[in-house]
Amino acid sequence: MPLSHLGFCGIDSSAPPSLLLLLSRAFPLIEWGVLFRPDLEGAPRYPPMSYVSGPLLAASRAAGGRMRLAAHLCGERCVELLAGDDSFVAELPALGFGRVQVNATAVNGVDTDPEYLASRAPVLAGIMRCHENLVFIVQRSEETRALWEPLGEMAARGELPNLAMLFDESKGTGARAAGYEPPPGGYPVGYAGGLGPGNLGEVLDEVLALDPKKQVWVDMESGLRGVLDGEDVFDLNKVERCVRACVERGILEDPLK
Repeated sequence: MPLSHLGFCGIDSSAPPSLLLLLSRAFPLIEWGVLFRPDLEGAPRYPPMSYVSGPLLAASRAAGGRMRLAAHLCGERCVELLAGDDSFVAELPALGFGRVQVNATAVNGVDTDPEYLASRAPVLAGIMRCHENLVFIVQRSEETRALWEPLGEMAARGELPNLAMLFDESKGTGARAAGYEPPPGGYPVGYAGGLGPGNLGEVLDEVLALDPKKQVWVDMESGLRGVLDGEDVFDLNKVERCVRACVERGILEDPLK
């Protein structure tokens, strides 16, 4: 498979876990991304913990290992991790999560001064070594270079086998990238920024051609939102259109064939 994960981020209380479970069973490459930010908990895109530890966890257990979940740490959750506090991260495997994304960007309230980010690299590396059962995804952009560059060097030396990186020059703002860098060696790589049902097929054609021998993943968030009865919701119709684009390219297998 050319894709390792097909990431749909921003599931919240508007996304019935029973339907997420059905999609995961049909298409195991799907990874559902959950945004964690305490000051916005309960708002669109940021589900309450009662949703995560209740129906979402129940769906994950019912999937029997076929439901992939990624925790995207935003705001205070990211700041506390970079400060060396891994107490929240330690709870994630029991909630069904296999990957953790560290959104160390200014829009998430993180100090992006290069000197500060550089000082956080060994801290984050230490946490990664303590939680080898989790894959840690670091946003790779010019803004976060001082953080990801030393971590990438450690991974290249074989010191951080659970490091992955996400190319996202939009820094989580949903802007489409002007182009895509080839995936480097040493760690898994994903691509994000302005993806959605209207352009996913085109982007897949582009990123999968960068290095046909290496698996990558794609992740999207803003392009999956919709409005229902005046409310901002996670739109499963848009998810279905993205899945269809993958099926048409032979990336996902049609379960009806």
